[in-house]
Order: sequence, then C-alpha cells, then structure tokens
Amino acid sequence: MEPLNVGIFGFGCVGQGFYEILSRRNDPTIKVSKIVVKTPGKKRPVDEELVTLNPKDILDDPSINLVIEVTDDCEAAFEIVSEAMSKGKHIVSANKKMIAEKMDDLVELQEKHGVLMFYESAVAACIPVLLTVGTFYSGEKIKSFSGILNGSSNYILSKIKNDGLSYEAALKEAQDKGFAESDPTMDVGGFDAKFKLLIMLYHVYGIAVKPREVLNIGIDKISKTDIEFAASRGFSIKHLASASINNEVVSAVVSPAFVPKDLEHYSVEYEFNSILLDGEYTGKHFKYGRGAGSLPTGLAVYSDVKLIQSGFKLQETAYQDVNFENSYEIDICLSSSESVESFHSDFTEIYSTSSFENRNYLFGKISSDRLSLLSKEDVSIIVLDELNHILDSETIVTEGGSTI
Repeated sequence: MEPLNVGIFGFGCVGQGFYEILSRRNDPTIKVSKIVVKTPGKKRPVDEELVTLNPKDILDDPSINLVIEVTDDCEAAFEIVSEAMSKGKHIVSANKKMIAEKMDDLVELQEKHGVLMFYESAVAACIPVLLTVGTFYSGEKIKSFSGILNGSSNYILSKIKNDGLSYEAALKEAQDKGFAESDPTMDVGGFDAKFKLLIMLYHVYGIAVKPREVLNIGIDKISKTDIEFAASRGFSIKHLASASINNEVVSAVVSPAFVPKDLEHYSVEYEFNSILLDGEYTGKHFKYGRGAGSLPTGLAVYSDVKLIQSGFKLQETAYQDVNFENSYEIDICLSSSESVESFHSDFTEIYSTSSFENRNYLFGKISSDRLSLLSKEDVSIIVLDELNHILDSETIVTEGGSTI
C-alpha cells in the first residue's frame, strides 16, 4: 500500500474522531503531518507542533499526498480542495454542502489531475451507502431509495413521539446534547438532508442536481398533535429524503412523511440514520447506524483514507441518459388549526379531510410547485405518496375521512 502523508483542514468533531481512530489503530502507513485550524491557542488533543493557521503549510508541502477536509465552510472548502487536487493530492471530505453544490466541478478536477476523492462521511456517517452503491450495486438499477439522513431532526421527532416533549423542548434538548446547532435551520429545515440526497442522486443515478432543484420541507412546522394523530393510526412521522425513477426520469423530495410500521424506517429513533434501497434485481436492502458523532463519522473518514491508499475506485452507476424532474404531482397531508377548506383550490385532487384534537387535516394530490406557497406559520406538510413508498393513495383515508 502507498504510504500516506496527511494534512487535515479542520479539527472539530470529525477531525478529532479520525485522529483518535488513527491513533488507536497505530497504522504506520498513515502519518498526519499538519492540521490547519482557524482558532489559535485552543487546547486540542494533539501535539501542538502539528497545528498551524496557515493553509500553505499543507497545500505547498509536496510530501503531503492526501488532504482531509472536514471544515464547515463551503466556499473555503472548495478552494482548498481545488488547489490540493491541482497539486496532485487525494481528497477525503465530510463537507456535504460543498460536495452537493460543486459535484460537477469536483468530478472534473479528479479526472483532470488524476486524483481520488472520497466522502462517505458526508452522507450518513458510518453507514457505508456510497460504498454499497459503488460496489455491490454497481451493476444494479436502484428503482428507489429513501433515508433518514439527519440525526437532529430524527432526534427531535423521537423525543416528541416517545417522551411527549413539545417541538421547542425537543429542539433545545437536541442543542444541549450537541445534535443540533444554535441556529438549527440547516437541520430542521431539511437542507442538510437535501445535500446528502443530492450526493446520493449522483452515485445512484449519475445526475448532478443543483440544490435549488429539489424540494425540501423541514420538520419545524410539525406539531405534537400531528405526531399524536399519526401514532393514533399506527404511523410514525419521519423526516425522509427520497428519490425514485420512472421511465428514466428521477424525482426527489425531502420532507416529513407518514411511515407505517412495516416500513423499516419506522423503528429508527433518536440520532440514528437509515437508508432503504430498492433494486431491480436484489429487492430491498436496509442499512441502519449512527448518523452523527465524532467516532462514527471519524471511522468513515478513516475508511475512505484506506480506500484511497489501496487505489480503490467506486464503480459508475448502471443508469445512463437519466433526466431529473423538479415539477410533479405529489400526495400530501396538510395540517392546520384553521379550516382547510381555503386550501382546496391548491389541490388537483382531494381525497378526504379529517380532524384530530385541535388540528384539521386535508389529504390530496398537489403539484410540487404549489407546496412552497403553502408555507404558513400554522401549516404543516406531510408527504404520503408513492415517491416515498409510504402509502398507496387508496389507503390514505376511509370514506368520510375518519382514519388513514
């Protein structure tokens, strides 16, 4: 195996997790030479001689042949990765936003400079979904996939459902435990999960989709009553990132969804992540594991480093000439404390209405283009169509709307 001399950009949760695993492994073929940080004088579990504030100490060092980029700055990360690749350095990154937004550029840079780039940790931490897609499923056509890809949102929904907390109390607990940031918009707004979904779209279907093209609905409008309503009918509300292909056209969405007990995502709780793949030949394949945390994510980084060291390359998708559709009909449940009659004109088809405690529910089909117009303070949207493989529309409600 090729000896690797490593430079690390960023030494927070992920960077420290990787360094701890490397230290435990005592791998003589991988050496960390420099670690670039932003804040001087901070106490870190590493020899201070390795720490620098100057990116050039890594980028201009010809002996460093692999860069681990685990910062939280999209634009700065892309500049780092671009320059490192231009100098023949391989890349391992956990920066999901940078990868999702710059996928086309990153692929071009790898080909131009003959380097490798891996980013398993950017999708579902220690769940090796990209490795699975790029090896075992390399000759398989995946008809659809769905995933719980954001541990913060899943933690909040679990605390509301299982412990009876309000959304606000559950969010605060998630922040106190480090699962959610002080500004939780990226997590609860569905942006983090969308970036991860975009990375999967490239590896599953071979398409580089821009973030603006995928609809993301967060959990920030989901009420405790919504979750109780779902539970009273045997369902759980999960925040899913989902995609499917039909006649070589891909559709995708990130949204809260009604999940029945017989769907594997139902039992995934708290900060755990899950991925469900449905292949043409192999059927369903379910993966479950920790979606956050220093060591689980650090292990994914370490595994990518070892893959690069071996010269391994992921295989291309089995799909070719696939298109992406960002406007489509979708089945949803709209929830509001006000009358839902005023929303009837937004729907192309109404299935039924129902009520539970202080909330009113409208089940129907709507164009995805209209969903953003329904974003009001008291309105929550829950997806339940075939795109997510959740429910058949015929089983959404009984006549009269009394049950799902």
